Amino acid sequence: MKPNLHTTKRALLALMAICICTAESCSLVDDRTIDFDFTGQVLDYDTKQPIEGAYALAVYEKVDLGLAASARYCVKTKGMVTGKDGKFNFPIERLDSVSPAQVFAIRADYYLRANEPVASEARNKNNKETYSNRHVYLKRQDPAKPEFLYGFRRCERPLSTEAIEPAIKFMQLEISESNKYGRDVRSTNSISGSIESMQRAASSQTYSEKK
Repeated sequence: MKPNLHTTKRALLALMAICICTAESCSLVDDRTIDFDFTGQVLDYDTKQPIEGAYALAVYEKVDLGLAASARYCVKTKGMVTGKDGKFNFPIERLDSVSPAQVFAIRADYYLRANEPVASEARNKNNKETYSNRHVYLKRQDPAKPEFLYGFRRCERPLSTEAIEPAIKFMQLEISESNKYGRDVRSTNSISGSIESMQRAASSQTYSEKK
């Protein structure tokens, strides 16, 4: 018997409706206890040696999926200072590749050269190896020719004021380094503007939730 075209279309529409939700609720991840953390090291880009005293920032996100577009939100951020071994560890809330999505780092007299976000194949996998040893590389500044990394995402569309406190600390350290090494005023002001925008967005979201 050939399948009824009308019935098939209705089934597909129903499936699409189910999947128009957040990545969290649509996740197929088993709810087993996650007994490992998101771990890694902050390393010197040139020497590959661990960096002590770096401020590591983990960004936790969620993704709302829709038919035409998707939106990404910053659920929270967490921060910590590395020890002599340069290591960091952050709790994993879900195995969905965005909880956390990635870790950044900053330290005086260095700039962020590269980091290793959670690979997309980590999604829906209870795989400790995927979330282990995620290196973040910082490169020592050359005072004669300072460099900065542009365009990376810290905490977009925050969902609460608590979400942004570690992110703001990270960005304030960026501003301090920018002023020290003579970064162009426009870029430094842009970071300050981002802090203000995040604070407004988070306050507005918190107020809406309380209503």
